[in-house]
Amino acid sequence: MKRYRFDYIREWVDKWNPQVPRTVEQMEMLPWDVLLPWVSLDENLKMTISPAKDHYWDDIEDLDEWLRQRSEYIKNLANEYETLRNEGK
Repeated sequence: MKRYRFDYIREWVDKWNPQVPRTVEQMEMLPWDVLLPWVSLDENLKMTISPAKDHYWDDIEDLDEWLRQRSEYIKNLANEYETLRNEGK
């Protein structure tokens, strides 16, 4: 199973105003930042299919798996932020 990277989500969230809650719900609303697959024709009129690309321009082999891993990453990130917030009290 291919592991996808989502470090850009942390980078984006770190730039948020401190008043914005770092919750799963807030982070799930971030753009996917995915270039969807497309079909085109080459010079011989042969159909070519380009796979979806992620933020880092890596091929997304399985969009469902990519979504599952993104959701998992966001849940873990929200837990990290919650832990940091609780330690800061």
